[in-house]
Amino acid sequence: MRSILFTLSSRVFHGYLCSSLTTSSAVAPSTRYASSTKAYLESMSVPLSADWSTNWLSEIQNNYVALNVVFESTQVENYTQEASVGPVNVLFTVGDHSELWIGISFLSIMDVIEMLYRLCRYAYHSLKEILRHRYNQIN
Repeated sequence: MRSILFTLSSRVFHGYLCSSLTTSSAVAPSTRYASSTKAYLESMSVPLSADWSTNWLSEIQNNYVALNVVFESTQVENYTQEASVGPVNVLFTVGDHSELWIGISFLSIMDVIEMLYRLCRYAYHSLKEILRHRYNQIN
């Protein structure tokens, strides 16, 4: 039985799986495993040659192939990324840039929003009072 040994090694580079292939060959089985290989083949329903009992070792070496696949490592590498800037830092950075380029700050924007809210609330209450006053005049 001829044995072909493939050695696969893989590496992760920028998210892509890179692999290399190394081949080697040797005559198999070794004398240590010859009898167990013979017993295995005889237990299978494989047709054997007529002179199997006398030439079984040469039959195995000439007609069967063993394939061993060996991996370099089973270790898995995980790359994770975490945000280095939190939501508060983003808010401060946006405020700094707007103050630098536009001339307004976050506090100024909040003042304008508060002023618009107070104007809308005043208009709502004024309209509500006018409608209540008209309703009271009708009744």
